[in-house]
Amino acid sequence: MSWLNWKIVLILAIAAAVLLLYVYFATRAVVPTGPLSTDKRDLSNHLDLHFTDGFPPSVEVARPSKATSDQSPVLFYFPAWPGFQIDNSLLIDELASHGYVVISLSYPAKNLDRKKSDLASRLLAPMDFSSASAFEETRKNADIRLKKRVADAEIVYEWLTTLDVSEQTKFFNSPLNLMHVGAFGYSFGGAVAAELCRYIEPVKVAVNLDGWLFGESVEKGVPCDYLAFSDGSNRPSTGDLNSEAPEKKYMSELTEQTYVSMDSYMPKFGGVFIKLKGSGHTNFSDSQWHSIIRTLGWPGRVSAKTATLTVNRYVLAFLDKTIHKNPSTLVSCGAERDKAIELKIWPKCDE
Repeated sequence: MSWLNWKIVLILAIAAAVLLLYVYFATRAVVPTGPLSTDKRDLSNHLDLHFTDGFPPSVEVARPSKATSDQSPVLFYFPAWPGFQIDNSLLIDELASHGYVVISLSYPAKNLDRKKSDLASRLLAPMDFSSASAFEETRKNADIRLKKRVADAEIVYEWLTTLDVSEQTKFFNSPLNLMHVGAFGYSFGGAVAAELCRYIEPVKVAVNLDGWLFGESVEKGVPCDYLAFSDGSNRPSTGDLNSEAPEKKYMSELTEQTYVSMDSYMPKFGGVFIKLKGSGHTNFSDSQWHSIIRTLGWPGRVSAKTATLTVNRYVLAFLDKTIHKNPSTLVSCGAERDKAIELKIWPKCDE
């Protein structure tokens, strides 16, 4: 390798190191606001035998680190498509610092038994909007993924119910309240959280971080206390829905069907809708911190810090209101409106 090539490699290595250091210290600007210290524990080894389809999830719990005899509320968390990793560690840490036990289900590719070829290919396939046939396959894959993640959450919940108080305290540092459970997720994980309300009766609360709806939630709504976030983009126009560009057309179709479902069922079941102004899809995940441009924001766009703090604040307020039944100054009628968001509440507030 020539000296010039070595110089290029060295410059690139230094640039990468600077970026990693920048991201590390930038994320330190967002620290949990709760009074409790937290830790995490991998529960996968205790659950592997319960999953028999050849693709067990990795199961991790974030919890308050100090043991207590008081019951802790339980939240299920689901990452985006394809779910290889946790996308919202900053939000999870925030919730755990306020006393929530957060159980995350993710799907590292190394967990997949590739002998089960059809399931493997569908669970690893990316979303594809390049043609009508590709879009149809994406819908099929979404239904399969949705059913699997819901079924896996049911298995974890059933395992939790078999633990006595001493076992719950061993794993979670406290007894658990398993009668009023919440779920949240980013992107496709938000659709899983919404769907979980139909399948685990004690799941009474769902938070969807900028995800389309799939499954029964599209046609029947989300039958629990529901908080839906959206990025700053507009609702699809007729032109978007009839676009000759396949990706724009089919993504707009999923966005519109999600809006239609909310219009139809939010008045029936109640809920909160929040649009984060100037945000993009990644502003609802940790990945926004992986870009200096996104971290700082740019004209007309929200910074990573503002997005993270806003989302964390409203998710916590909503969960405290719906699970702990604490009055909320953020997600109730008459609340002072944050300039960073557009907020709608059902049942509608008297204007």
